[in-house]
Amino acid sequence: DGMKEEINESKLFPLALAVIHGHLMMTQLIIKNKYSDVDQVDGKGWNVLHFAARYDRVDIVHWLIERHQQKTFILSYLMDINENYPLQIACKYKNYKVAKFLVT
Repeated sequence: DGMKEEINESKLFPLALAVIHGHLMMTQLIIKNKYSDVDQVDGKGWNVLHFAARYDRVDIVHWLIERHQQKTFILSYLMDINENYPLQIACKYKNYKVAKFLVT
């Protein structure tokens, strides 16, 4: 699976791992209990929305928009170190359902 080729999971923060693996309940638990800050980024400058956009996690994006609207709006305008917004990542990987959530 391409995921292992692109990322070294041992260097990621727990929130990113929950999103990558599509664990909505774990994502919610981490954020609600403040185990990880929702705007934490990895070494590439990816935040929770970059990961959700890359791995097509529509349910997580939907939840973030519903529960953390202002923070999600800000995160959607943060670029990674290659100057990519989460929307660009979603489109690059043809994750158009996530892209739709990010533009509406």
